[in-house]
Amino acid sequence: MNGQIQAISDCEDQYNYYQFSTDGGAIVGKFRMYQIGMTNYCEQSTTEGDYVIENGVMTYTKSSGYVSKYNVISTNDLTIKLEMFYYTTNLGEVNVPQNERVIEICNKAE
Repeated sequence: MNGQIQAISDCEDQYNYYQFSTDGGAIVGKFRMYQIGMTNYCEQSTTEGDYVIENGVMTYTKSSGYVSKYNVISTNDLTIKLEMFYYTTNLGEVNVPQNERVIEICNKAE
């Protein structure tokens, strides 16, 4: 964030995932840490949808119709490196400023 590396919580580190199938389907699991009093909790949200990669941009369309767009920074047999730059919400479109973009490295799982 703002050009600086930020630590993520154990919850995010251990549980966020992307599952891409060869037929264009995808499942994305996101977890975030929140705190009540002195106790940390891990909240899960899972979405299903479709993805397509064209000209170095991955477009993920959730079954709800919301869209996220990622620059595909690199990919190989073991990892894909993504940078989200655009998404839609019920409030409209969001273009993520360059200094607020998060780069996610997804490791291949068997």
